[in-house]
Amino acid sequence: MEISLAFKEVTPYIAVVATIIWMAVCAFFDQKNHEVPTPLTLAATIIAILVLLVEKSFILAGFVVAIYLIGDISKKAISVPLAIVISLAASVLMLKAGSPVAEAVKTVFILIFWMIWRFENIGGADSNILIAITLFFGVGAATMTVVVGGTLAASVYLKKRNKEQKANPMILFYAVGLAVYFIVHLGIGGFI
Repeated sequence: MEISLAFKEVTPYIAVVATIIWMAVCAFFDQKNHEVPTPLTLAATIIAILVLLVEKSFILAGFVVAIYLIGDISKKAISVPLAIVISLAASVLMLKAGSPVAEAVKTVFILIFWMIWRFENIGGADSNILIAITLFFGVGAATMTVVVGGTLAASVYLKKRNKEQKANPMILFYAVGLAVYFIVHLGIGGFI
């Protein structure tokens, strides 16, 4: 009995360490090659879907699978409205099923990250990472990751303007933003 209680208390810290290592590996590839291997980023999303299924969050898991499948529809005029409708439907169904608002809002954030990818403003790895962070740690973590990471990236890249480079590696900055989120949570007494 005591071992399982201790494991439950330690599990969030294990998840944080694993996530920091994963983000560091992703950032390494992003900085070195301006590309992150798809299996590295997609694996986290698959693990998140499996966790959702174990936790019986079938609607959210189904939504995530659907949004990835919709991404394969080449015409944005079809895929974008379909993704919006499915996101709203998933949110409403989750709320009707008694899910907390914080869980239902994840569909909206995932939709936003998906649409930013769909309109080619971020890469697939960035989108996969932000979706995985939203699923594992929630909307607060995703927001902190994007705001802090985006602000740092903007300040660095505005100073180093490289007009020949199509995109700037962002994952290192997302990792810093997520680390700030983890530090803030540790500062207020642990993970929620």
